[in-house]
Amino acid sequence: MQGKVRLNPFDVSLLGPFASLIDSFHESNANPPEQLLQRIWAHQRILRRELRCDDGRSVRILHPGFWNRGPGPDFLRAVVQFEMEPPTAGDVEIDVVDSGWRGHHHHLNPDFDHVVLRVVWESGAHCHLPPPILALKPVLDAPLNELALWLESPLVSALDLRGRCCDPLESLEKARVLELILEAALERLRRKAFRFHSRARVCGWEQALWEGVFAALGYSHNPWPMLSLAEQLPELLADLAEGEGRRLHLQSRLLGVAGFLERYSSRDSDDTPSSSRKGGFPGARSIGLGSNGEVRADAARVFWDFWWRDRDLFSSRILPQQVWRLASTRPANRPERRLALVSHWLLRSNFVRALEEWIIAPHPHPEQGLFDQLQPEPDPFWHNHWTLDCAVGQKSTAPLLGKARVSDLAMNIFLPWFWARAGVGGNSEIRNTVTRRYLSWPANQDNRVLKLARQRLFGDRPNTVPVTAATQQGMLQIVADFCQLSNSLCENCQFPRVVRQFQHGHAKG
Repeated sequence: MQGKVRLNPFDVSLLGPFASLIDSFHESNANPPEQLLQRIWAHQRILRRELRCDDGRSVRILHPGFWNRGPGPDFLRAVVQFEMEPPTAGDVEIDVVDSGWRGHHHHLNPDFDHVVLRVVWESGAHCHLPPPILALKPVLDAPLNELALWLESPLVSALDLRGRCCDPLESLEKARVLELILEAALERLRRKAFRFHSRARVCGWEQALWEGVFAALGYSHNPWPMLSLAEQLPELLADLAEGEGRRLHLQSRLLGVAGFLERYSSRDSDDTPSSSRKGGFPGARSIGLGSNGEVRADAARVFWDFWWRDRDLFSSRILPQQVWRLASTRPANRPERRLALVSHWLLRSNFVRALEEWIIAPHPHPEQGLFDQLQPEPDPFWHNHWTLDCAVGQKSTAPLLGKARVSDLAMNIFLPWFWARAGVGGNSEIRNTVTRRYLSWPANQDNRVLKLARQRLFGDRPNTVPVTAATQQGMLQIVADFCQLSNSLCENCQFPRVVRQFQHGHAKG
């Protein structure tokens, strides 16, 4: 990037609320604000396998719930499991201290009747009255001040109004506006890379990558159940069938632990498939694949033909259907299909190595190179099915991977992951390569958040900055850091001040 300015407008010292938060963490008696605890819970930045309530019971978070911006509990429709009990669906309330439950009169409010778990910073007296309490302080997966640097609230819609930043942005030259947006984009890259670094210190770089891929393939509705599956990959990949049944075996485990095969367990009085009772795994012909690769009408049963052998082994890990949000999910984006796609990548022994070769190889169009690299092998079942039971039209096909999804994975997963690894390894050449690709990547699909951001930032000047994937990321970061912390009237928003400081820094330079 050109220019003499040394000012980083997205430095933490300029983020208003973040600055006071981070300073307060150095005070031994200071409690973090409730909004930060909500973000920690929303992103599940906790040691998920080491959770225990104040009554002594272990608890497993199968779904953290959907963030509620209105009256009532902070997270709705969560799914938790206490000890070995059946999973429980309900709401989660976040309070800084456990006395907030009665202090805020939640125990008298019918809106809180379905709360199954109270989450606090630090638990006080242990009265063991329901709902049970989970303290966050002992189970954070990183120091609190580190978490505050990158945690972001989910994006929310706002009224269709010009933002107060529109006028100061209009006074900047077009080149300076672009520089400002790209600085925000680079900050977004740094934060995503920091998240991978933090996670890699716990589970290793490859596992951190797979967790990122799974969560990204869950889209906005299902990242947490997908992440839950990724956390179990070592067990799911162990002792798979050999030969032509290997992919189907892995897909059956992913679908089975996800809970999508449970309905097949009650279709027949005998769950054991007749074609497989003598032992061994079924071959391609016996599981519904014809000699020409076509799929029989009852071919969804092929996954159960594998799963019935593994179901007892994984029975305690099977996710309940309540954790999945499917009602508003497009058929092409169904989690069953995303699990099928990732199964192809998991079975490639050189998957990560091929990505490493792609990132260092010169390529005039790296996005096309990545798209080619990620293409799955032919998959007869999913080529013709939207879901386990729903086939596509007779003359249609359903590709498992499109270019828009590759672009999302590149900007949100692969490039930040490589940037983090290169930084830890001190490889400035690869880090510079990643940065160049990040800044030059073609624009991804538009969405309502980006449309709203452009209107609030630029008003009737929609062509102020070129539309690339990086400028899209930059605008998303501005929304997350500033618009999300204000309201539709921009009350107390710090971004106009940041723009003026950026302009003043250039004037001084």
